[in-house]
Amino acid sequence: MTVVSTEDREIVDVARSFGVRVIERPVELAGDDTKSEPVLTHALGVLEGGGEKFDGVMLLSPTNPFRDPRYLKEAVRIFSAGDIDTVVGLVPIYKYQYRPEGISAIPLWQERKNRQERDPVWLENGALYLSRSPLVREGKIFGESIGYVAMDELSSINIDSPTDWLHVEAVVNTGMFKI
Repeated sequence: MTVVSTEDREIVDVARSFGVRVIERPVELAGDDTKSEPVLTHALGVLEGGGEKFDGVMLLSPTNPFRDPRYLKEAVRIFSAGDIDTVVGLVPIYKYQYRPEGISAIPLWQERKNRQERDPVWLENGALYLSRSPLVREGKIFGESIGYVAMDELSSINIDSPTDWLHVEAVVNTGMFKI
């Protein structure tokens, strides 16, 4: 089941025009600084209040426009296999890490190797979160055991800044991804 949680009338109308179920979000859960957890808890409460039951809840933020559906299927497969409380999308990054200390940059690496010779650092990409319903009822997304889906760079693009928006426009304009 696909559900959209929003307080925005235009989004409500568009979602409903596609046959998507809408949960009208209270205004106190619609601020720029509102975390995802209370929004998920609210939506699950509304659905379960109507007598429906769910094993898990998948959060798909609208800020990942190129997310490939195959990763959603993979997340469900991992989640359904057993002992995982939460599945998160990760993307491999091959950059050198430093820890700023005053005006110094302390390397967090032992040896400078070529990109192909390094192990990646895995970053949460915000593209998907799949959590067990009891966690969501408690206002959490992450449980004790966390699984992951390794996602490609394109699916991991997350619009969090004006520069990210420019990145998305460039991808669309190159024809790499069709909307």
